Amino acid sequence: VKALSAGARNLKEPLAEKILETGSSNKHDQGFTAGDLKNQASAFVDHYNNDRYHESIGNVAPASAYFGRHAVIIEWRQRIKKLTIQNRR
Repeated sequence: VKALSAGARNLKEPLAEKILETGSSNKHDQGFTAGDLKNQASAFVDHYNNDRYHESIGNVAPASAYFGRHAVIIEWRQRIKKLTIQNRR
């Protein structure tokens, strides 16, 4: 399968449209497969949950908050900040 099926190209979900958008003027000749879309979506979700810090939960990754590691991370950051300020004096 060289390109996505017509049904997949016509998705109305904004995320799917954003993932499929590459700036090419010919949207039908992108060379994406359903597996490519699945891999890109999986990589995005992994990044969003494990690497990207979220301000609303104390600037930690959602996975860290979910597994209860956020308190340790925030405490560790506060110690580093305190030591940094002391070293500047």
